[in-house]
Amino acid sequence: MQNRWTILLALGMAVAACTPSAERAELTIVATDFAYTPSTLEVRDGQPVHLRLQNDGSLEHDLSLSGLPIAEGSVAATPESGHDMSHLHTDAAMSVHLSAQPGQTATVSFTPTKPGSYRFICTIPGHQEAGMFGTLMVTEP
Repeated sequence: MQNRWTILLALGMAVAACTPSAERAELTIVATDFAYTPSTLEVRDGQPVHLRLQNDGSLEHDLSLSGLPIAEGSVAATPESGHDMSHLHTDAAMSVHLSAQPGQTATVSFTPTKPGSYRFICTIPGHQEAGMFGTLMVTEP
């Protein structure tokens, strides 16, 4: 009888060790002149996110999420965002930011840490006003 309990305990531990803590969300947003598709995304609190911005437009586009609480050290972007953002006139730090030239793709990885609704925008002057904005919904796990 003791052998059965030992085997069941070992099997339970093996299954628990193989279960991922949070599966990474793979998301793609396509930027065109002047919209994001899709414009609403949903992830879970604590879920690692790999976000891909594909620029199918004829102009540079970016995506910025401000005010999104993220796990420290969880942001990694490719390629690095290297355009001028001085036109924003805001003290709010960008939680997540990536940019792509026409025909290019940029990626960023991050882990949100608080449920809520967070707006993302294109920070290129005039683009948000033309319709380049959306919502990231972070839900309870």
